Amino acid sequence: MKRKAVILALGTKYVVCCDIEFLPDFFKYVMEDPQHQKEIKLIFSQIIEGLRTKKYSDEDFATKAMKPFLNRQNDRIICKVLKRKNEKQCIVMSEIYLQKKSDNVNKFLKNRYKIVGSYEYEIIQ
Repeated sequence: MKRKAVILALGTKYVVCCDIEFLPDFFKYVMEDPQHQKEIKLIFSQIIEGLRTKKYSDEDFATKAMKPFLNRQNDRIICKVLKRKNEKQCIVMSEIYLQKKSDNVNKFLKNRYKIVGSYEYEIIQ
């Protein structure tokens, strides 16, 4: 069964989307603190223009991770990249992993990357 995602930001290179099931948790996270809003806005602007940043990186199982507070809270928003014919690539935010503790990727986080990597999405326009 395909999951559904809604578009949050359109850019020249990419489109940022959010899984409908994850949307309430994402907004709760962003609205929790003005600093969260500022960091997410910065990451979105960098992604949609195709700029490289340490706050958005490749992970295992064809996923990516947004890292709003590197070296502090160390949260992760796990994303799936969708390549679509004749359209911009979609970055779909699927899950959040709060306060990663270690330098290495633990089994739980690696399993979450694997699960998100297996998701199929339908983008709602």
